[in-house]
Amino acid sequence: MEEFRYKAFTGQKYPLTFSAYQTLPVDLNGDGIHELVKKSDGGMSLIIDGRGKVLGKLTGSAVIASKLINHPGEQLLCYSSDGTLRIWADSNAKDSADALQRYNNPFYKASQALTASGANKILLGGL
Repeated sequence: MEEFRYKAFTGQKYPLTFSAYQTLPVDLNGDGIHELVKKSDGGMSLIIDGRGKVLGKLTGSAVIASKLINHPGEQLLCYSSDGTLRIWADSNAKDSADALQRYNNPFYKASQALTASGANKILLGGL
C-alpha cells in the first residue's frame, strides 16, 4: 500500500509523516478543515491533524462522522466493546462559512440519509 499527500488544486506533493489508512475525516471544531480519527489501542481513538499531531483521545471506535446534532462542528458516533454508544462533540466548536456551505450542500444531505448503510463514511467526511 502506498499513501500520498498533495494539494488537490495544484498537485504539489507534501510529505506524509503518518499512515492515514483507515482514518475517518471529521471537522469537529467547525473551522472547515478536517481532523482525522484513528483507532488506537485499548478501545481508544485518536484525533489527529493533517500532520499527524495528536489533538485528543476518545473512548471507543468511531463509526459515523457527520452533523449529527444541532451543535457547531461535526460530531462522532463511537461505540465501546461493552456496547456503550457515545456522541462526541467539541464544546468550543464554531461553524465557519466553509463548514456551513458543506453542511448545506445537497450531496452532503443526501449522503446523511445513507448513514445506516455504513458505506459512506468517507463521503460524509468531505473527501
